Amino acid sequence: GVLTLKMANAGIIINGTGVAMPYTFAELEAAGIRSAEDLRSIEMGAGDFYSVNMFLDENEDYLVLPYFYNDGEEAVPITEVDAEEIGMATYAEEPVDQNVSLLGVKFGMTKAEVTDLLGAPSWEDGDYWEYQVAMEDSNYEGHFTIYFNTDADDAVVSQADLDITDYGF
Repeated sequence: GVLTLKMANAGIIINGTGVAMPYTFAELEAAGIRSAEDLRSIEMGAGDFYSVNMFLDENEDYLVLPYFYNDGEEAVPITEVDAEEIGMATYAEEPVDQNVSLLGVKFGMTKAEVTDLLGAPSWEDGDYWEYQVAMEDSNYEGHFTIYFNTDADDAVVSQADLDITDYGF
């Protein structure tokens, strides 16, 4: 149920390119995610929290979801802030691998494959699994959640979210 990670491993891999936390707009784009040009024009005020859809495919069925937060005192473009939470999701009913993974979890993996990779979750409820995350080299901790396309035993991964926060202890 508890995943113990190092900060260097708290990343997303896109087309073979690792993007470590904190996730930046530029690094995600450089890894091959398509983003609408109008996303660059988003202005984030002090304390603003914003999630954007960055697409992996032309049909916009598969996406990466960085959650950007402006912890500064001035308004800045979204391209100048970091995200400490990231997710991947799909609208596809039968998700398949898109060459993206979060902690090794890929679209289309079965529940058995996820268990083989990460062990049993801390908590599960049908199509939702949650793992606690402890960081061995920082004050960060959080959780990793996975959603499956159904609650059946042969269901496959349709969404995963990694939320790690610095508690400053």
